[in-house]
Amino acid sequence: MLANMSRIGGYLRKRLGVDDLQKEIGRLQDNIRALAGTQAQLHEQLADRIGYNESLLSNVAKWEIPTQLRDLGAVVQSAQADAEAGVQLGRRQLEWARDTARMLADMRAELRLLLEATAPPDKMTGEDSGDPTILRQIIDESNIRELYPTELFERLAEIELPLLSINEESGHSNQVDLLYVAAIAKLVGAANIFEFGTYIGRTTYGLSLASTNARVTTLNLPPEEDPRIAESLGRLYKGTEREGQISQLLGDSKTFDPTPYTGSMDFVFVDADHGYESVKNDSEKALVMLRPGGLVVWHDFSVRSPGVIRYLSELSRERSLFRLKHTCLVVYLDGVDASAFQPAVRMSARSMVGLP
Repeated sequence: MLANMSRIGGYLRKRLGVDDLQKEIGRLQDNIRALAGTQAQLHEQLADRIGYNESLLSNVAKWEIPTQLRDLGAVVQSAQADAEAGVQLGRRQLEWARDTARMLADMRAELRLLLEATAPPDKMTGEDSGDPTILRQIIDESNIRELYPTELFERLAEIELPLLSINEESGHSNQVDLLYVAAIAKLVGAANIFEFGTYIGRTTYGLSLASTNARVTTLNLPPEEDPRIAESLGRLYKGTEREGQISQLLGDSKTFDPTPYTGSMDFVFVDADHGYESVKNDSEKALVMLRPGGLVVWHDFSVRSPGVIRYLSELSRERSLFRLKHTCLVVYLDGVDASAFQPAVRMSARSMVGLP
């Protein structure tokens, strides 16, 4: 290496001369010093950067970032919870508005029924039906098929029952509805019968006559929850020869569990609270308890009971229902298509006595 430097030095001396060589060396030395100064500045800057980073790291450790982040996260979660609560509140308000609209519509419909029920006779009747005009309109718009009792139950007129089943105190123009109920149960020979709404036990007793081995289970609010019937509950079946075939259940049908009776009832009679929600509750449980081929009968399908009309009109879109003409009774026959049913030939009372 020294030999090379010597040759380079000799070459430079020959090319540049001594003075020029000394100048070049001085220039190189100046450059070296400048580079050294630059290096020192870079070193100082690097040291400053390292010190800054160390200080920053030290400060970061003191800032307790995890705690701050947790606090920030809690703020974000709280904001999200508030937003979600606002959304849920909005949804509840929207649902409330919808429920209110439905309730108002129901109230308007029920008010129309009640007004119709108190209208003068010449404005109440529909053509040849004896029904209030609005009831005729509701029936026509539903899928409920109307037949005379003996068209649906061909030999119904042959059934014999005590007149106790006639309700002389009925608010309806037809007092024999409950006699029809007991007659239908006897016609089909119902053995297992369930009744929603005992009251004084008039229909309960009539249902117990359905067959020699008939068992009637009847459900009613306990007297302490319905003081109006405290002294009268079941009085028309108590002490009779049929009392031993009747089981009295006390309780609210809304909390009644139909599971033990699932698919076991030949006949279910729904005649308790006539409000829409109650009729819906009792009917759904009646259908759970009904055996294949069984019957459900509803009472009070009239303008005096808008909740019954509303629910059964809705139910008629899902199940085949029959309304017995000139009564307040609606019937469901499991397995029978109302639209395809061929009614029995009915002999009118006039033809039976030879009148045209």
